[in-house]
Amino acid sequence: MKFSATAQEALNLISAEIEKLKLANQLITAANSEQHILTDEISESLNSDNANTSRLRTDNDLPLKTIKHSKHLLMNYRRWLNNTVQAILSTRKTQHEDEYSRHRQ
Repeated sequence: MKFSATAQEALNLISAEIEKLKLANQLITAANSEQHILTDEISESLNSDNANTSRLRTDNDLPLKTIKHSKHLLMNYRRWLNNTVQAILSTRKTQHEDEYSRHRQ
């Protein structure tokens, strides 16, 4: 089958365009592959950041929980101390009242 020179030139141009499209397709495939790799790396980085953030929150919560627990213990100690002082004062008051009653008799 013989082609005219113009048809042959057109066929050559089409073949060259097909080769360009094949190369462009290879570049797109490589870019997509690179995009997937970058997406995976970003995802891993975000997971790591989330884990670090969670760990930091836990680390920050521990002193806060310790402070709250210490305040609770201090409040209980103050309550106990107040009750003890009140009991001592009440006992002394009763003793003084008893002594006063004995002296009056």
